[in-house]
Amino acid sequence: MFNDNQRIGLGFCVFGAFFCFLAVLMLFDRGFLVIGNFLFICGVPLILGLQKTAKFFFKRSKVVGTTCFFLGILLILVRWPFIGFMVEVFGALNLFGPFASMALMVLRNAPYVGPFFRLPIFKSVEAGMKTFAKTTDSAFDIL
Repeated sequence: MFNDNQRIGLGFCVFGAFFCFLAVLMLFDRGFLVIGNFLFICGVPLILGLQKTAKFFFKRSKVVGTTCFFLGILLILVRWPFIGFMVEVFGALNLFGPFASMALMVLRNAPYVGPFFRLPIFKSVEAGMKTFAKTTDSAFDIL
């Protein structure tokens, strides 16, 4: 299913998300955010490959998400972790938003956590994500 590089990249992305989660728990600790972002940015090319990663991040339709994502990382590096994290989350939602509903659907069918993800709160979150995706796509069609 996965080759060795993809497994390593998946591990990097998981640990990157974990470090970002720890950073939020520790009130936006800059060090954890930097480590999490570094691991995530190293993991994505290992999973997708360099050409597919470049195509994904630099598509014309994803230019706003890519700009916000990398601007957020830059703001974190210049010691504005809260604002940088918020800008980065906005960019990540623009970039990876379409995958979120698919991931939620997979989690609903998972054996142990499925009933939890079938609760009405997650249905409203999914509807909000779809509305957000529609508004951001239509707002930036000019680019």
